[in-house]
Amino acid sequence: MAMQVRMSGATRFQILDEDGDELPGSWEYHWEGRDPFEAVMAAVTEVSGKPWEWTGRGPRSGRFSPVRCRTMAVRVSNVLRKSRRVAAAAYIARVVAEEFELKQRRKVDPTAVLEVLCGRREPSEEERESQPELLAAVMLRGLRDALRAAVECDGGLRVLWRAE
Repeated sequence: MAMQVRMSGATRFQILDEDGDELPGSWEYHWEGRDPFEAVMAAVTEVSGKPWEWTGRGPRSGRFSPVRCRTMAVRVSNVLRKSRRVAAAAYIARVVAEEFELKQRRKVDPTAVLEVLCGRREPSEEERESQPELLAAVMLRGLRDALRAAVECDGGLRVLWRAE
């Protein structure tokens, strides 16, 4: 009998000063299976119609300069506008259904994603673990908040990935 290894990890958004040093303020999300931030990047790219652009990228992290933070803050906020939330929710649901649920083929509900994007619902820890689309929606809102905070202090943002 073969054992199935399930990956887990964390994705963290960390505010940086103009020199790249860490400032107080971070958002961290723990995940199982596959990092939902992939769905977040895909949704922002698809709904905004503009490519995802890092200032710098390594194997375990990506960084936005203060200038790029301002650009991405506007882009992410626009994706979360009332007029675009339905498209963002549908795209996150589709990416998760096609890319994350390869074995189970579980039906992914874009309505539940939309409720999280609108702030009408906060998924429980159990829901976040079992439904990556809900965690992706929470991460998208967190990314907006992290980018706004970085812009307010004229700083940058680092996204760190940790897999176990």
